[in-house]
Amino acid sequence: MLAPRRALRSLPLLLIVAAAGCATHSRTDQSTPPAVPADNQTRLEVVNRSAFDMEVYLERGNTRTRMGLAPNGKTTRFSLGTAQVVGASSVRILAIPVGGAGRPAATEPTTLQPGQLVTLDVPPL
Repeated sequence: MLAPRRALRSLPLLLIVAAAGCATHSRTDQSTPPAVPADNQTRLEVVNRSAFDMEVYLERGNTRTRMGLAPNGKTTRFSLGTAQVVGASSVRILAIPVGGAGRPAATEPTTLQPGQLVTLDVPPL
């Protein structure tokens, strides 16, 4: 009978050690991009000072590629892939208000380079 009592006294300590081991395990969220992109990563920054959320596009000739959403009052960053940079003659960054209200904003046509930071400022309306 002595062995089961000793095991019962050790159980709380065992549970505490197991819980501490689980608590120190961290999970990496794969959907969150790194805060600092790798060198030569071309980046796009949209400073949306308008009252509207904006759909952001990379426009090359007659083709638009959706980059994502830039919420109103926020600065949003996007990383551009190699295919979007290499061979691009001239591109524009275009922000169109969600729902059609407000005015669109765009950069001047530019040629992208690896490692470049392109900023689009969306003014308040």
